[in-house]
Amino acid sequence: FVFPDDLEDFYPKTNREKIETNIAAIDLVKRLEKERRQANPEEQELLAKYVGWGGLANEFFDELNPKYETERLTLKSLV
Repeated sequence: FVFPDDLEDFYPKTNREKIETNIAAIDLVKRLEKERRQANPEEQELLAKYVGWGGLANEFFDELNPKYETERLTLKSLV
């Protein structure tokens, strides 16, 4: 995988997009491990868009905040 020259439009922009991309990347890693295979180029691009949880943590992991409840439950089911 090679990162594009213009990264401005490469990474997810909104917190929701970042959360959805992170969860999709984690789900993909689980599938790749289960299938014992390497990621194809399209999958490598998704993995490269994983941004971590640091800047999202306060809002995303606050269980009193219902905004991302569905996504939190999805993440918990994956890890």
